[in-house]
Amino acid sequence: MIVSRRSLLSSLRLAAALPVPALVVACGAQPSTGDAAKPVAVRPDVTLQMLLDLGAPYQPQFENVLSRWRQSIPGGAPKVEYTIGAVGVVHEKTNAQLAAGNPPDLFQQEAGGAIGFIGKNQVLPLDTLMKRDKYDLSDFFERSYPQYEWKGKKHGISKGMSNQSLYINQTLFEQAGAAMPPVKSTDPGWDFDTFVRTAERLTKRSGSDTTQWGFVLGRGLRGGFGQWIRANGGDIFDKDFTKCTLNEARAVEALQFMQDLMYKFRVAPTPREEMAAGGPNPLFINQGIVGMRIDPVSTLSNHRAATFQWDLAVNPKGNGSAGKRVTTGGGQAWLIPAASKNQEEAWAFMKHAVSPESVKEMSGTWYPPRKSVLEWLLAQDPQLAPKSRAVGIEGQGTMAYDPIFPAYSDIQAQIIMPELATLWENQKTAAQVVESLVPKVNAALKAAG
Repeated sequence: MIVSRRSLLSSLRLAAALPVPALVVACGAQPSTGDAAKPVAVRPDVTLQMLLDLGAPYQPQFENVLSRWRQSIPGGAPKVEYTIGAVGVVHEKTNAQLAAGNPPDLFQQEAGGAIGFIGKNQVLPLDTLMKRDKYDLSDFFERSYPQYEWKGKKHGISKGMSNQSLYINQTLFEQAGAAMPPVKSTDPGWDFDTFVRTAERLTKRSGSDTTQWGFVLGRGLRGGFGQWIRANGGDIFDKDFTKCTLNEARAVEALQFMQDLMYKFRVAPTPREEMAAGGPNPLFINQGIVGMRIDPVSTLSNHRAATFQWDLAVNPKGNGSAGKRVTTGGGQAWLIPAASKNQEEAWAFMKHAVSPESVKEMSGTWYPPRKSVLEWLLAQDPQLAPKSRAVGIEGQGTMAYDPIFPAYSDIQAQIIMPELATLWENQKTAAQVVESLVPKVNAALKAAG
């Protein structure tokens, strides 16, 4: 969620009242999405089964999307049945239905989960359909659809895409007399060294207790270790996924830097301290005792519950010429199982679901992957924080997405995260962690072929 409920509902009522051409102009969309192409006959006597990562409060908006689709099809639309759940639940249900020979016709997944299905040839390539219908992707952020490409073929279209950028507590910055971070990725400075000095200035202690933290550290792939490693000029794998590169100098340096933020510089709470305080959201939003955090730009409305002044800024980059200004993230895509018996109907609905008007309708829950719709969305409620909303737009272009390799999700869950846990608990140094981790990952890569 990223806009107030009142504003969102008002905007959606306006969107529903607009005819499609007027809405496209209002969103600023330039290209056609292929809707003008000669339509393929859609059978009204079939039932589309969908598995969606959709919160229950947003079912009414999705029902509006369905209603407009039904009305747009001469001769009647197929019946639609859908099941909602978190992305992990959708993954499990999709896997189970594929194994049972009863696949859904459409499902939604993040890149890591999607590539697992794609690598097994369980997802329909869309290239032939896109070429036939002259489907135009130019209004989508360029880093959205490559996440779902495998062996030169496109398999999904983003339903939503969000990057992880820096949130700052301006009140604490002003009280500490600290300079605000830059808001453009091309701005100079704001490297790891500057970041630490700023975090130290924002940190307050009373005896052995820390009463205010400079930063709260994410430890996952997105906004966590993947963010810091890539910002420092390192990476997790080589480009062909033949070896793990976490033992290379820039990656080791970034991992050690993350540990040092908690145990050497003491500007970020340890996992135990964070848990005892209730987690990152209570620390930053509710208690207002954290100066900075990296979090998805799709969580703007969550942060609007804060009672202090806050804004967005760009993420720090690594020191030296190898440092990069990057975000991490990805969102989710619509996908059609290769075994679906209703592929044409599923494709027809997918095009409708990612059209400007539908993306606008669902923008309260699925952060827009379309440039035009995101520009429209971030223009809403200009009196509310954040002031530097362009950070969210620019971050879509600097986003480093998840490793596009079918075995990655398993490798991360079974090897990378358990090994990194010893780093977060200060049981091993980064060099010791990668010495143990890398051979195991390389063995898994070899086994995966």
